[in-house]
Amino acid sequence: MTTARPTCTYEHVDAMTANKGWFQNQLWTLESAINGRWSYWLAICMNNSIGSGPEWAIPQLDFSSDEGSQPKCGKFAEHIGSPSSAKSHALDIFRRAQDFGSNHLQQLVDWWLWGFGSPRIEQRPRMSPRGAVILYNEFELHRMIGNPADWGATITADILGGAKSGTAWFPTPMCMVRMMTELMFGSEDRDTRLLSVNEPCVGTGGFLLEASNYSLDLSCQDIDPLMVSWTEFAGWLFIPWLVWGRKSLIREFREARDQDMIHRLDAMTTPEPAAATTCAKQGFLFDLQPVE
Repeated sequence: MTTARPTCTYEHVDAMTANKGWFQNQLWTLESAINGRWSYWLAICMNNSIGSGPEWAIPQLDFSSDEGSQPKCGKFAEHIGSPSSAKSHALDIFRRAQDFGSNHLQQLVDWWLWGFGSPRIEQRPRMSPRGAVILYNEFELHRMIGNPADWGATITADILGGAKSGTAWFPTPMCMVRMMTELMFGSEDRDTRLLSVNEPCVGTGGFLLEASNYSLDLSCQDIDPLMVSWTEFAGWLFIPWLVWGRKSLIREFREARDQDMIHRLDAMTTPEPAAATTCAKQGFLFDLQPVE
C-alpha cells in the first residue's frame, strides 16, 4: 500500500519522480488488488480479444460514494477506510499541497498524471518543494481507489467553489448521472461493451465513470484543461481503457463490429437501385470511423 512509503526529503522526492510513469506499476498493482479493472483491461490487451461470457464482463463499480456502499477488498479494508475518511484525507492533502498558493490545482493533478505516465504531460509540472513532498509522502491514493467516486468534482468543488468561474462548470450529482446512464444503455441483457460513448462537455468525468460500467469505447472533450486533467486522473484510477492502450485495440474491435453491422445491413438492403445502396453504405461507414 502507499502508506508503506517512508518519509523522504525533497531531494529524494525530486529524484524518484523525475521519470514519467514512476508510479505506474504501483498504480496497476494497487487497483488490480482492490477493484480489478487494470488486471481486466491488461488481460484483454494481452489476449487481443474482449472475450465473451460472464468472466469477461466489465468489473462493476459503485460511484455513489455513499457511506457503506463500497465493497471493500478483504485485507485492504482497514487501509481503505470509509468514503468520508477518504474525502477528508484527499481534501487535506490537496489543500496543503497548494502550499499557500505556490501551486495551482492544475499542477497538483498533472503532477500525478506525470507519475501515472500520461502521454499528454510532456514535462514534470513545476512544484514547490513542500507541495511535492506532501504529495509524495502523505497522499494515500488507495483510499480514492477503494472508494470509487468523481474525485475531481469533490476536490474542485471544495477548493474552487461549486461553480468554477469562467467555464460554467458545476458537478452533476452522481445519482442523476446514474439515472441518465441507465436510461441511455437500457436494461436489456446484452453485451454493451463496444457501444461508443462520447461526452462533449466532460467536466471531471462523472458521466464516463458511470458509462464505464457498460462500455469499453469511451471518448470525451472539454474546453477547460483542468477538467480534462481530472477526467484523465479518473481514467487512470477507474477506467484503464480510457487512458492506456486504447487506440489500436479499440479500432480493431470496432472494425470487427462494423463489418458485422455492414453484413447485416447488406442482408436488409434490397439490391435495387444500386446507386442508393452504395450511398447508404458509404454514409454508414463514415459515421462509424474510429475517432483518433
